[in-house]
Amino acid sequence: MTFNIQDFIGETTAYDKKAAVELQRPKSWLKSVSAFANGDGGTLLFGLQEDNTLVGIEDVQHVSEKISELIKSRLDPIPVFRLAIQQIEGKNIIILDVEKGFQSPYFYVGDGGHYAFVRVGNESVPADAQTLKRLSISGMGTTFDVLFTDENFSDYEFSVLNTKYLEENGSPLTEKDFKSFSLINGSGKMSNAALLLADKPPFMQARIFCTRWNGLGKADGSVDALDDGEYSGSVLYQLSEAMAFFKRNTRIGWKKLPDKRVSLPEYPERAILEVLVNAIVHRDYMVAGSEVHLDIYDNRIEVVSPGGMYDGTRIQELDLLEVPSKRRNPLLADVFSRLDLMERKGSGFEKVLTAYRKQVNFTDELKPTYTSSATWFKAVLPNLNYSLSSSVKSNDSTRRTGRETGRETGRETGRETGRERILSLIANEPTITMAMIAQELGISPKGVEKHIKKLKEEKLLERKGGRAHGVWVLLEPEYKGS
Repeated sequence: MTFNIQDFIGETTAYDKKAAVELQRPKSWLKSVSAFANGDGGTLLFGLQEDNTLVGIEDVQHVSEKISELIKSRLDPIPVFRLAIQQIEGKNIIILDVEKGFQSPYFYVGDGGHYAFVRVGNESVPADAQTLKRLSISGMGTTFDVLFTDENFSDYEFSVLNTKYLEENGSPLTEKDFKSFSLINGSGKMSNAALLLADKPPFMQARIFCTRWNGLGKADGSVDALDDGEYSGSVLYQLSEAMAFFKRNTRIGWKKLPDKRVSLPEYPERAILEVLVNAIVHRDYMVAGSEVHLDIYDNRIEVVSPGGMYDGTRIQELDLLEVPSKRRNPLLADVFSRLDLMERKGSGFEKVLTAYRKQVNFTDELKPTYTSSATWFKAVLPNLNYSLSSSVKSNDSTRRTGRETGRETGRETGRETGRERILSLIANEPTITMAMIAQELGISPKGVEKHIKKLKEEKLLERKGGRAHGVWVLLEPEYKGS
């Protein structure tokens, strides 16, 4: 075994350092053996302090034998491990490599009971009830979404899944497809993944809560929330509704350049989609009473999902572009990839960052950030327009929230502001229909017709081509709203 102390600088999930081997209190280090076996494996270094000071181990051969004996007598089942003795600067250290186990959970047996441990950051902590369930499922060589249930395929409908699959693949899903995707078995029983994709899943925790907060926190103003929504049903439906909530509660600004106007969205839509897909596909569905949260503040969006990193690491301690793809729900991920909602190679972090970097108002200070713990994962996406100067104009003078539609929105869609918003939408998408404009602005089709008529009369806009296949043409690209 080749040993390089430089490989063990700092604190990490993958190794633990012990100055001595406590043979009378073996739980102090056997809990790390349990945690490594329950995770992705790891290394224990005896004779090395946390600051990498070499202290060595006396009677190293005898101590090594005791380590082996204690593992075999105190771990159930016994994990695969290797022991090696290395001499550095005249001092002996013991290197204990523990392999990832395939019979989890691995328990420490002692102190009157059985205790399973897992790694969270650089610590070995007791596994809670939900983690024990996950470890048990993992020990069966499977994952939660792959497990089959007693639910009958014939009792459920899949209209959302069928519609999306037909759009992406040009053919409808058949029962044979459900079987080949492992969503149902030969007896017509459904996997948990199939239940999550059904129109009405039986899981209370399979939900997304969306809130547009008033300000920078959850209690910043006299009105805490400007808009909210709670979405259940098929996870595909939840994704669609969460994206719709995002669109109606954010704005697209613009900036005039010498030869054109540049669209400046507060958030790249692709980035939000990637983060929401990640939250749905990689969340822990075994945590009862939990849900994904999409929180929109003035200066950021936060998406929080149940379950930390699948291997126990902390995302904030990793290089995002080097994070390996480890899927908590691989069957669900496979279906999402078939629907072109994610890639099998797991490039979500890179796609989010790329989507941000493509925006003209991006700076390195506005990079998305991620944090995780043992029980949750959070993505924070900064508002690209929050700190920009008044040279950036907005398509909205207030947020387009559901509660404002027909009330606040009715007031703010006055002559000049309404024109500015419509012109900006047309500049971004010349083929946009009046129905789409009405939906985007939260006003009636008649209101849009009134604004369009005024814009034509003022020679700011004209229509070329018919209603079905025509395009809008801006006659005064440098138009400024008042």
